Amino acid sequence: MQETIIRANPEFDTAALRPRILHIGFGGFARAHPLVYLQEGMNKAGGDFGVVAVRLNSGAEELSALDEAGHTYLIAEIDAETVTARQIGVVTGTCHPKRDGIDTLLDLIASEPMAVISLTITEKAIASATVISISKTRGLSPIWPIPKNQARRSA
Repeated sequence: MQETIIRANPEFDTAALRPRILHIGFGGFARAHPLVYLQEGMNKAGGDFGVVAVRLNSGAEELSALDEAGHTYLIAEIDAETVTARQIGVVTGTCHPKRDGIDTLLDLIASEPMAVISLTITEKAIASATVISISKTRGLSPIWPIPKNQARRSA
């Protein structure tokens, strides 16, 4: 078997992206699926939807490394004959509440260009004692708390 290596880069001006999507839970699934699809869509139709990558617990070091890499990373797609390395360039920034402060995260959520908040919940998060405890005491399915200060966006 002879491998063919293809490198695919963003086909749009990454400098023109605006922080319109805040993705909470920026792990392997988010990097390999929703952000790849977002880039494919913008390659075809254009747009300025940049993503702010957020991790709430662990991962501050990984977010700092992504900042240092200019907010780009590679995804490898491998089949029987080809390896395709895609440079993903839709991330415009990162945020971690322990590194940047909770107010920074709340300000991002309330910021005017922000149009979409997406999240990835893994089995690790679903099984956390906090979420399960909240669910059992309130009779709810697992939820994420909504910030109390909703006046930030209207201010």
